Amino acid sequence: MARLGAAVNVVTTTGASGPCGLTASAVCSVTDDPPTLLLCINRESEMNELFRAAGILCVNTLAASQEELSPLFAGFTGVGQADRFEPARWTTLATGAPFCAMRSYVSTAGSRRQRRWARIRCSSARSRRSRRAEPMRA
Repeated sequence: MARLGAAVNVVTTTGASGPCGLTASAVCSVTDDPPTLLLCINRESEMNELFRAAGILCVNTLAASQEELSPLFAGFTGVGQADRFEPARWTTLATGAPFCAMRSYVSTAGSRRQRRWARIRCSSARSRRSRRAEPMRA
């Protein structure tokens, strides 16, 4: 599976300890009405509880020019969470989730017209915890 070609995403959130994120290729669209994404985070990952506690996320799909962000957010470099955000220009969405302001495709699992933001719902699987992001109701 490590050699399977897929879009590379940096999924970000923020919580009590500040902004954090991870590299993920296990992100896919589930439905467009309501707009829903599926994100899989390994149950054993420390990030699992951080995303659950935060309840918000932003999926930043990386462009080829942003390749250096992938190993940083994957934890391959030993760089702490706060320092992972240094090489790129970041801003904060209305939800509080960090958004990469450099060229990338970003999804918050919200409607483009209504700009509703995502809430995280969790369900267990054997070795992964699935995160289903659905639009929040106003």
